[in-house]
Amino acid sequence: MSILGLTLLGVPYALFLGAAAGLGELVPILGPVLSAIPAVLVALGISPWLGLGVIAFYVALQQIEGNFLVPRVMREALGIPPLLTIVALLVGFRIGGIGGMLLAVPVAAGLQTVGAALLSVAYGGGGANSGRTNSGSDFDSGGSDSGCGSDSGTGPDGGGDGGGDGRQRRS
Repeated sequence: MSILGLTLLGVPYALFLGAAAGLGELVPILGPVLSAIPAVLVALGISPWLGLGVIAFYVALQQIEGNFLVPRVMREALGIPPLLTIVALLVGFRIGGIGGMLLAVPVAAGLQTVGAALLSVAYGGGGANSGRTNSGSDFDSGGSDSGCGSDSGTGPDGGGDGGGDGRQRRS
């Protein structure tokens, strides 16, 4: 997006400056600001008005990305609400600086997943067994056989009734 904006503004080296801005996006919050500095300096070298135009472009771009695009992408990709994304980034920065910000959203996604699973189990939403306990009755036929697979040898092939587990053996 930076390449397009810088090209439309007539800034020379727009491809290089836009690529640098793209790399700067890898570092949350601070990276885009630092990557805008070379574009602003190049534009100021041409004219002060172009420099102001580039500053206005980068401010508008960061407002759109930071308040609209990134939170929605995070919500779609990771299922994290936009407000949680912003709070996670702020807390991550406070705790660990830039490294904390890089880890904040994945940690928030993990915590949200664990929290949802705990709430689901705690309030009867299920889990792997949906709250059931396996008493062994899933395999009992209700007959006098113990269900241990003992074979009485009374069937036509000497195989009994299928092992005593209530299931019919197919020939």
